[in-house]
Amino acid sequence: MLLEIIKRYHENGLVVIPLVDKRPNTRDWQNQEWQPKLDHTIFKNTKSAGFVIPSDYLVIDVDNHENQQGSITLKEMSKHYDFDFFNNAKIVVNTASGGYHLYFKLDCSAKIPNTLKRFPSVEFKHKGRQVVIPNSILSDGRTYSYHMLSEIDFKKISILPER
Repeated sequence: MLLEIIKRYHENGLVVIPLVDKRPNTRDWQNQEWQPKLDHTIFKNTKSAGFVIPSDYLVIDVDNHENQQGSITLKEMSKHYDFDFFNNAKIVVNTASGGYHLYFKLDCSAKIPNTLKRFPSVEFKHKGRQVVIPNSILSDGRTYSYHMLSEIDFKKISILPER
């Protein structure tokens, strides 16, 4: 159930917001004062929710819209940086389109680009953005879920090495 996942995110200090499919349900959501305390009333009829990414998190969004391109690119990126991004992510979320969200923590204040031209179909989501959380259901019936190998333990999220 979505509310149980929302509670888990809140218990780990993350701010969760209601979505309509994959987008926030309010226009100026980045400038709102979202309460870190869980407010059940705003999630009463919500089928989809996202968490606002704090400055010490990075979510690598692997898009597999065409021919598993994101997964192929992620393997190339892992080889290039000599770091297995997929297997080092302790929390992996299956996206509705067959891709993944890989959660990492950051131990630096480096500016994170949205993409690297050399690695198409992989996007870096960082502070001030949001991503859909597991158990969210889109209007077309597709869902987000934890990947079966995911530890689902926010305290064990790997720190991404500087590269």
